[in-house]
Amino acid sequence: MYERNAIVLERYFYNLFKYNETSNLKENYNNYCTLLECFENFKKSTEAEMIASDEFKKITDEIKKIQKTRRKTI
Repeated sequence: MYERNAIVLERYFYNLFKYNETSNLKENYNNYCTLLECFENFKKSTEAEMIASDEFKKITDEIKKIQKTRRKTI
């Protein structure tokens, strides 16, 4: 029974992760290039998000300062 389950799981993983296909250098290279492009896009968007977050924090701090001075004058 255990051997049968192991064989079924092995076949499932072969189909899921494509272990049963032969290695193709051109396809591997293309996959690697796509992965690097996705990583670069992720890196750029993360940096843009951090810059926007910093600007938002600065502006909210300025607004809070203005609100405090308005409360003091009123």
